[in-house]
Amino acid sequence: MAAFRARFAPLYPVTVRRCKLPEDTWGDTGIVQVKGEPRLQVRVSKDLDDVGSLCVLIHELAHVIAYRNDEAELLRESPHDAEFGVAFARLWRELVDC
Repeated sequence: MAAFRARFAPLYPVTVRRCKLPEDTWGDTGIVQVKGEPRLQVRVSKDLDDVGSLCVLIHELAHVIAYRNDEAELLRESPHDAEFGVAFARLWRELVDC
């Protein structure tokens, strides 16, 4: 997360949690309120192994980068549009160094 925070400037502070999620969910990203302030919360299933967790974390952090605000999100065609794809590729390149 230190590398992510050093290279990217998300709209809101980001919290990452590993937790029990429904069986068919590997991870998700959403806005939560913490002490009245918005935060982007990334959740990754604790049932995944280390490699799976890393892949899902990078996927969800790409959503964080592509996220603009609630109103703009309603206008997007898909949560996995071109903007997400660019963010996803950039994260892989910068965080995994490949």
